[in-house]
Amino acid sequence: MAEQTISFQIDDGDTFFADEVSITNNPIKFILDFKNSAPRIDIRADQGSIPIKVAHNTVMMDTWLAKRFYELLGEHIKKYEREFGKITIPKQIEQAKKQGPVTSTPTKPGYFG
Repeated sequence: MAEQTISFQIDDGDTFFADEVSITNNPIKFILDFKNSAPRIDIRADQGSIPIKVAHNTVMMDTWLAKRFYELLGEHIKKYEREFGKITIPKQIEQAKKQGPVTSTPTKPGYFG
């Protein structure tokens, strides 16, 4: 019998920074929806508004894996806080909550060079 080899590729995926996360579930899965929003600036387009790009990365996992993820996240948060101090909500976010919803649009940045 001839020896077989297995060839596979690993896709590490793209790094994704999440501004928000939502979690939902059904009887067999937990769904974590990570969201990132960022202004897309194009100096060629002067339309008076700044387009916002919103990207979602969704992770679905079995219920038992979600529970294990919860345990591991808790362990890592405890370890982080022992090493670096208590995690708190930044003052700017607390101030923004008190001020209410944002009604102004971001200004278009200047370019140089």
